[in-house]
Amino acid sequence: MLWSPARSALRAVPLLTPGQLVSAVPGMYSLTKKRRLSSTLSAAYGEHAWQLVPQSYSLPAELQQWRAWLDEQAAAGADPGPWMLKTAQHLGKGLVLLPGEAAHTAAQQPRLPSAKPFVLAQRYVSNPLLINGCKFGIRLWLLVTGVDPFTCYLHRQGLVLFSTDRYDLDSLSDDEGAAARGHITNYAQNVNGNVWSLDMLKQHLGAAAYKQLWGQLVSSAAHVACAALGDVRQEHRRAAVPPNATFELLGLDYLVDECMHPWLLEVNGTPSLAVEHGEAPVEQLIRSTKSAMVQDMVSILNCQQRFLARYGRQQPGQKLPPQTARRLPASLGSDDEALQRTRVEAELKHRGGFLPLMAHYPVAKYGADSSSSSSSSSSLPVGGLGAVGQQSEAAAAADEPE
Repeated sequence: MLWSPARSALRAVPLLTPGQLVSAVPGMYSLTKKRRLSSTLSAAYGEHAWQLVPQSYSLPAELQQWRAWLDEQAAAGADPGPWMLKTAQHLGKGLVLLPGEAAHTAAQQPRLPSAKPFVLAQRYVSNPLLINGCKFGIRLWLLVTGVDPFTCYLHRQGLVLFSTDRYDLDSLSDDEGAAARGHITNYAQNVNGNVWSLDMLKQHLGAAAYKQLWGQLVSSAAHVACAALGDVRQEHRRAAVPPNATFELLGLDYLVDECMHPWLLEVNGTPSLAVEHGEAPVEQLIRSTKSAMVQDMVSILNCQQRFLARYGRQQPGQKLPPQTARRLPASLGSDDEALQRTRVEAELKHRGGFLPLMAHYPVAKYGADSSSSSSSSSSLPVGGLGAVGQQSEAAAAADEPE
């Protein structure tokens, strides 16, 4: 098993043989690359995509479409509101927040050689839900464990990350022209800031409000994962990836507005598992939350049993008999439905805090019978689950917050 950042793990994919596992799912870049996320969702769901993510335009390719949208707003006498310009950088770097027209102008201007180019313009959610005057974001973890059938799980714990400065819509930028910190919830830009668990958020919001929010988060995560399925299966076929050889842990970053609607801002391909904070109790909260999630991930991957056919008969330093070695690839790399059913059943048994998303996939609305012609939406039916799908529904119902 190779567990490393997705970029390096992908380099190992062409070398995979049955019985090996890497922490990257080819094709998932359709979600993790900033300029690809919105286009992937738009291709899968049309206008409904803008209920999952704020309206976005890839730069510079969609500058004209953005211009047309701004003109429509002006003609209707509507305020386009602020827009966030994003570079391909991580850790909350390279963010610029400007009013609509000023943002469009800035996106076209040459940047200093030391500055990264803008790759995305995203409509700013200017009515965030505030707690004690501060904006917050929610980090959730999505685990993709298999491609056919497509199996994804959302961990029921996460982190609530607060901005260190109070929210002020009249102050968009700092003295250096970057987005003011009151508008950014990324922990790297708010080191030693306030951090809550989801249980603390539930206590603050109340059980009923949190249950409604959690249901929307689960539905959103399922939609987002399924939107990538066309690219994922295409890349797996192109690279001839053996079945059950890839998994990927993704970080989903959400913002909640004052109407309790969650907006997906980014999907991180290599979510940070670092534990650091200046206050010991907060550091312990971060450690316990991330550790529990990682332990559940190791459990659901079931590595000890997953490769038992290969390694259970092999002592350290010994080679398997040639006849046995020749038979193993067929059993380890088979995509036989019965074997895949066994895999999913084992995942459901060992999932810990991971909620199965299979029962929440938008197959009925966006499946093969959908009017959409995109390859992603035509690939949404996950197939092959059968009775396992019913078990997934039962498991999902059992995880509903009280």
